[in-house]
Amino acid sequence: MIKCLYKYGVSFETVFPTNEIKRKMPLWHHPGRNRGKRQGNNGEKAGCLRKNHATMTVGEGLDLIQRLEDPLHLKQASCECNACEEDRTLRGC
Repeated sequence: MIKCLYKYGVSFETVFPTNEIKRKMPLWHHPGRNRGKRQGNNGEKAGCLRKNHATMTVGEGLDLIQRLEDPLHLKQASCECNACEEDRTLRGC
């Protein structure tokens, strides 16, 4: 369907999308992306988010980011907060 949108130059736009609609939008190859800016959809981190964390929507991405706001979280590979421990043991991340 998205290929047809591009082929015929059609786009869709909502005037005032609700937060629920925004959260359900695809995180990867997002239709609202800036075409002039290089996208990070195929890098190592993006692959981990898709494969190990099953992060496919904007809402799932926001939920993942929110987990990292835990005061016990350290921005290191050796972080021992609950979210990081779960990522290492359950997801191989």
